[in-house]
Amino acid sequence: MTVGQMKCCWCEKSFSQAELTGPAANRCPHCGDPVLPATFASLALGQDFSCELGGSWTKISEVSAEMHDAAASDKPCAFKPEEQVYPF
Repeated sequence: MTVGQMKCCWCEKSFSQAELTGPAANRCPHCGDPVLPATFASLALGQDFSCELGGSWTKISEVSAEMHDAAASDKPCAFKPEEQVYPF
């Protein structure tokens, strides 16, 4: 990795911050997954994000989120305010 390069936490490939522009400003240019971390508490209600649990999520309250492809019987998952997530 050269100076100014970042490594994707999902696919492990390197890219420069300059590549994070346009409609996919927070997405890896190689795998398309979000790469810039944030805390769960910093997300707005309704914000979509990925996390280490896998899948795509939507923040539905200050302490919980719902998985995008959740079954009707699935319950929202609790998140800690300081938990690292990847908004998109």
